[in-house]
Amino acid sequence: LAGGQGDWAKAESLAREQLAGFEARQRDPLRSIPRDRISIVVSTVGLMRALIEQGKTKEARAALDRLDPADLRTVDVVPLNSVSLHRVLGLLALAEGQAGLARQELGMARNTLSKLCAPEHPWFAELDAALERAGADESLRD
Repeated sequence: LAGGQGDWAKAESLAREQLAGFEARQRDPLRSIPRDRISIVVSTVGLMRALIEQGKTKEARAALDRLDPADLRTVDVVPLNSVSLHRVLGLLALAEGQAGLARQELGMARNTLSKLCAPEHPWFAELDAALERAGADESLRD
């Protein structure tokens, strides 16, 4: 996505477009499929990340609050989606000044990622930096 290249405004636009498509399909009983609900969560996570990176914390919180909590729990079934979800929840908590919650969410993301990827994966560096900003001790980053 564009955010991976540093263009968070473009990433926001793309995520909003994608999210609108899934939401429209979800409202149409003839086109809706259960997987759309997970796609809405995944798209919202991408949108939240773009918003957080642009300092739009309140918009990111509002996007999270629009999601059904039951749908959020289904994302944990797919490990990489779980990493993305907990990473963005940790970044949001950090942006909102909730260091303890940030450490918890980022630690969950890092723990899941460590079961899936080699330590050279770029997300480790990002998670470690966020954990450090949240005041995590070295044990959460190993």
